[in-house]
Amino acid sequence: MELQKYDLRLSKERDKSLLVKECCFNYPGNSLNNPEKIVTALNAVENMEYLPEEHMYMLAFNSQLNVSGFFHISHGTVNMSVASPREIFLRSVLCNATGIVLVHNHPSGNPAPSQEDRLVTQKIRQAGKLMEIQLIDHIIIGARCYYSFRESDWV
Repeated sequence: MELQKYDLRLSKERDKSLLVKECCFNYPGNSLNNPEKIVTALNAVENMEYLPEEHMYMLAFNSQLNVSGFFHISHGTVNMSVASPREIFLRSVLCNATGIVLVHNHPSGNPAPSQEDRLVTQKIRQAGKLMEIQLIDHIIIGARCYYSFRESDWV
């Protein structure tokens, strides 16, 4: 399976954003259809459990639940990362996503969600309903473990 990592760039006229493919990663397996597979893929591609600051990524899925895009959303500090709904859904719309999975790491190694993680998840879920783009899951990666909001019935 190939994960295609994208980013946004301003056009030369600076009046619109363009979706630009940054790189591709070959990942063994044919689908990322559960949190464990997603965590394994993100650790293989981005070493998320070892990052010293919080990073948030988004996997965008098409209507057949195949990954249509992989995006770096934000790079934060040792205990926070900003996740703007605008930035998330701009990227989702540009790659025709019908569903998204957010993934971020906790450098402390403890994947338990903070109150802010819960608020962000709720905000993105509500915005997704308006945009008709489902928040499939929000996963927090810790040291050799993870927390899935979907598995915990939060999504």
